[in-house]
Amino acid sequence: MTSEGKRAECSSRCARQYLLTLTYALDMTGNPIYKTARWLQLRRQVLDEEPECRWCLARGKRTPSTQCDHIVELDRQGDPYDRSNLCGSCARCNASRGARYIN
Repeated sequence: MTSEGKRAECSSRCARQYLLTLTYALDMTGNPIYKTARWLQLRRQVLDEEPECRWCLARGKRTPSTQCDHIVELDRQGDPYDRSNLCGSCARCNASRGARYIN
């Protein structure tokens, strides 16, 4: 395969991943738990305790946590308010983990 063919294949794969990630993120914003006072307080606690993305740190990269990520997805019966099931995450890691889950 030529280098141009590889670029086109990568570009197509990246575009598909982006659309899946965006779709997953939009689906989760409608979940009513994310508007509760209990969730907002717990989210703040997680971000205060884990100011850097857990998933990036595992790869040796330091990225600020901007989101609270469920380790076991809610669709798989993860408890939405269980602190041990939550971690600080950057938006990119949270969305890409969600997109992998739905694939």
